[in-house]
Amino acid sequence: MKRGALDFPPHEVTRMSDMKWAHSLVVAFMIQGCEGQPVEAGAAMEPASGQAGGKEAAASPPEQDTAAGSSQAEWHGCRYTLSHEERPDGGQPSVPIYDIILHRSNQGTCPWGGQSRLLGSSYEVPAFSLVAGPWGIGVGHIQVNARPSLNPPPVHFSLRHVAPDTLEPLRNETLTASICPRGMGTCLPGRIHQAELALTEGTLVVKGTKSGSIPGEIGEGTQFTATYPHFFTTRTSPTVLAPPDENGSYASIEWSGCHFFVWAIPTDTWGQGNAGEHAIYLTRMPYRRECPWGMESKLIERTYRPGPLALVGGMSGLAVGYKRQQSASDAAPVSLRILQLTWNSLQAAREESLEVRKDEGGRGRPGSISLVHLSITRNEALVVLGHKDGAFVGEKGSPSHFQVSFEDFFTSTRPPTFGDF
Repeated sequence: MKRGALDFPPHEVTRMSDMKWAHSLVVAFMIQGCEGQPVEAGAAMEPASGQAGGKEAAASPPEQDTAAGSSQAEWHGCRYTLSHEERPDGGQPSVPIYDIILHRSNQGTCPWGGQSRLLGSSYEVPAFSLVAGPWGIGVGHIQVNARPSLNPPPVHFSLRHVAPDTLEPLRNETLTASICPRGMGTCLPGRIHQAELALTEGTLVVKGTKSGSIPGEIGEGTQFTATYPHFFTTRTSPTVLAPPDENGSYASIEWSGCHFFVWAIPTDTWGQGNAGEHAIYLTRMPYRRECPWGMESKLIERTYRPGPLALVGGMSGLAVGYKRQQSASDAAPVSLRILQLTWNSLQAAREESLEVRKDEGGRGRPGSISLVHLSITRNEALVVLGHKDGAFVGEKGSPSHFQVSFEDFFTSTRPPTFGDF
């Protein structure tokens, strides 16, 4: 056991736009959307004589161009390419802005000639996705409308139905995520990290990752699927499913007008980090005037498969609990991790790691653990409840339902006592 302080370098203080918002609730049902009013089918273009007939041809799947930062799709001899061009925005000081351009080229049998159209501009390098079919072109890209500032701007996913002949947008949709802590009465900007389009007949499907919740979604996980039935011929609203993440979690408490929450997000969400690795953050946000501290968010751990997170607060501080696994390997050590943190600085003042081992034929191997609940008693003892397969070091027996108690958790370093529940 160790008593000390974790160091949080300044670069580890995260922006709120990097946040994952995944509650541990599963709603296992589908909402069937009702079809909206038809839109003009001006994009349903018949191919020229001698080409495939008026029946729908198979849509070309999107592909990445050899040039970085572009996406391509083909339909009836036409190649559509979505790309960007960087330019200064003309502000003071000037910052880069990226014009989003759709270009069509004739591959020999296209009924139309080459053409380009500016679709919009973004203050972040846009990630693209593009699909093409007989009813039109489906165009999707990441969109940031605001200049860089201290407050992270919303990062949307812009979705368009574009006519294959004129490249004119016929329908514009935006997927936006927001972070809305319970009890605050306000929301913070979320982020759509990336998304890909798929076309099945007239149904357009958007799959991607996000931080925050999309309005109307079911599940509130970091990965989402938005389905637009008859996207090219109606204004039907999407059905958005976001199943809770297997190894991500969220827990929150309110204290003295402040909202505290601990949350986990895969590190490869940002295009870096190792597959399966998660970053765990503790965030404080004022939501009433009596909160004596400002908003702050700190990284407290990088681990694999953290499982459910738990958070509790008492007069002397906060306690955070989670499962810690050193790598994605099933042979990696597994332990129960408990941190004591201060209300004002969110600094860790005490760390406890209780490894779980399982004996199989005289040979030990890592066990498994799932945290259920933290609580603080009147005398400031911390009680940890959960499930495990294996035994803690120093534990007599190995009950599957465990109770670990730390007497005077915030003021001493006494070793824990073990029991079951």
